[in-house]
Amino acid sequence: MNSVAELKSAITPSIGQDLQIAYHVYSDLGLSVDAAITGWSIEWTLFDKVTDGAAVLVKSSGSGITIVTPLATVAVTAAQMAALTPNKTYGMQLWRQDSGNTY
Repeated sequence: MNSVAELKSAITPSIGQDLQIAYHVYSDLGLSVDAAITGWSIEWTLFDKVTDGAAVLVKSSGSGITIVTPLATVAVTAAQMAALTPNKTYGMQLWRQDSGNTY
């Protein structure tokens, strides 16, 4: 299966706010068929994009990620946001961790 996760909307994070990052997961590369993701083990990583790519924050299914097919929503708390460096560039990635993951 070639699942693709797409952000539901653009995000503009601010220090000191709670953040909900919603990903719409599709089961095709054309982004036309919703994936049935209920029961998947998913991991989300926020990483330092500029320097070494080291993970800054990691969330997983049941521990910061809520799954309601076809959406995977990542919750980042205000305290976790406050720990980030303002004006620094971070990257995000969402991966399926259980069997069925191809890449």
